[in-house]
Amino acid sequence: MSTYSPKMISIITTGIATGTKLAEMRENGEFVQLTEREIIDDEMALIDALDVPGKSISLATSE
Repeated sequence: MSTYSPKMISIITTGIATGTKLAEMRENGEFVQLTEREIIDDEMALIDALDVPGKSISLATSE
């Protein structure tokens, strides 16, 4: 992403609908969904890794 200097980044997480193959895989332990904290950590790591001119990012965190 750094190559194209994005003006905005949208991060979309996986939603699992009841009765789908993915829901079945989660129930069987074949798919492990990230926790909200893991998702936030991944998003912050992605933003932190961006190298774009004029990058100014403010993240409010609480632990």
